[in-house]
Amino acid sequence: MARKPTKGTFESNIKKLVASFKRDEEFYLSKEYNESQARLDFIDKFFSSLGWDISNDKSIPYHLREVIVERGDTNEVTRPDYTFRIDTRTVFFVEAKAPHQPLDNIYHIHQAKSYAWSSPDADIAILTDFEEFKVFDCTSIPEIDKPKK
Repeated sequence: MARKPTKGTFESNIKKLVASFKRDEEFYLSKEYNESQARLDFIDKFFSSLGWDISNDKSIPYHLREVIVERGDTNEVTRPDYTFRIDTRTVFFVEAKAPHQPLDNIYHIHQAKSYAWSSPDADIAILTDFEEFKVFDCTSIPEIDKPKK
């Protein structure tokens, strides 16, 4: 990871993000607020607070980056929103949605799980809209009609 955050720094950053979300929650939960903006305003900042170099601040060559945005080592036609890597090995994927999208939607769950399932290394997928985070074990084949499996 780019930098190891301290517990205090992480807590402070997350409290600020949550307070910002709460201040204008009605708008953020409306259909006017889209996924791309949620990623920029909240999701990118959340993972940066954890120490991930989301925006490639170190100017690392593409093939060595720890976070790849909108591209991953999957066999999927669609692309995961984020691919998180350690030493060029994919460790997990994140699929983002706009906060007004329900994260219990079976198609959203299947999409997130399919990325990890089709990757040779990753067994974890996260589905988030910042308001919620759902973490999935993807060691078994995802079935659209059994999203919780």
